Amino acid sequence: MHCRVSLSVCAVVLAVTIPHSTAAAVAPAQLDESRWAERELDGSPYILRDPVVTEFIASVSRRVCVGIPGTAGGARIYDSPDAFSFALPTGGVYISGGLLLRVASENDVATLIARECAAVALEASARSDRVRTDVWLLFLRFERVPLLPNLWAPATIRGAAEEAERAVDRRALQLLANAGYDGATASSLFRRLARDASRVSSSQHFYAVDRAGMKQRADHWASLVADHGPDTGNAGVPMPAALARIAERQYAVLVRFGRERDAIALLENERRTEMLGSAGEFWLGEAYRRRASRGDFELADAAYRRAMTREPADRRAIAALGRMQVAKGNRQDALALFRRYVALAPDALDHTAIQAEIALLSESPP
Repeated sequence: MHCRVSLSVCAVVLAVTIPHSTAAAVAPAQLDESRWAERELDGSPYILRDPVVTEFIASVSRRVCVGIPGTAGGARIYDSPDAFSFALPTGGVYISGGLLLRVASENDVATLIARECAAVALEASARSDRVRTDVWLLFLRFERVPLLPNLWAPATIRGAAEEAERAVDRRALQLLANAGYDGATASSLFRRLARDASRVSSSQHFYAVDRAGMKQRADHWASLVADHGPDTGNAGVPMPAALARIAERQYAVLVRFGRERDAIALLENERRTEMLGSAGEFWLGEAYRRRASRGDFELADAAYRRAMTREPADRRAIAALGRMQVAKGNRQDALALFRRYVALAPDALDHTAIQAEIALLSESPP
């Protein structure tokens, strides 16, 4: 992931998201810098502007962040498959598409937004050594600066940082309950983040810097819920279509930019492919095909076929499976799939290329 805003913006965001203590008020000069950084980030081309996604995230934000200055516009989605989130003191809340890959429901989205809005409300936007490290590495990576060792969160700040995180948890749970969401589901979310932190490649910048930290967060949240009672809202909110749109986009980025191992680690989770339907199976097939380890072509073949079972008119899966049959030498199967594809997709950009492939296969000896 690289930043297309200026290095000066990155440096300012780093500065304004790291207050000296959780109790200290944000200085006026820092607020001015935060406003400027927020404008620069929001004007960059890497804020996702899909209207369906934007409205969904804004609607959740409006419910959760009631009365918190600067958050009325809703959280923004940073268009990156890396998993991170942060907030600026002036109320700008940013959640990456990669972090949203890990959610299972609208409740999970509300939890992520609530924690950032709680941080704004507590004037502690960068709450811990985790976020300090996240933000620093994130903005170094923006300008292609070589990543430095994790030296930016000295042990001397960790005690205060952990208490800051706990304060944010307490406020976030209150925000969720006020909005009618179920705070009890957050423990499962943080445990999923911990598991994912151990499965993705070490090169991936991850919201959960260490697995133990996320497990600790899950345990603390569970104890908070127990103190407040088990029923804090509605746990039965289904996965919205907007999240499926975000997820598919981020999986496409992972696969196309050589991070197929990370895509496989996530998509091999049956629940995630179930949520995405045929699109999840298609991108799992693409990830297997590009990884190209022993047995991966067979796994890709099976994934494409599952995609077609879920959605018989899935043109991408049909074309991909056709190309696999060509590679295997199954000419008749490839012809049948390609003919099916051109019938379903007469306006596709590769229509002419597929027609030429059909002609070539038709002329080949059986």
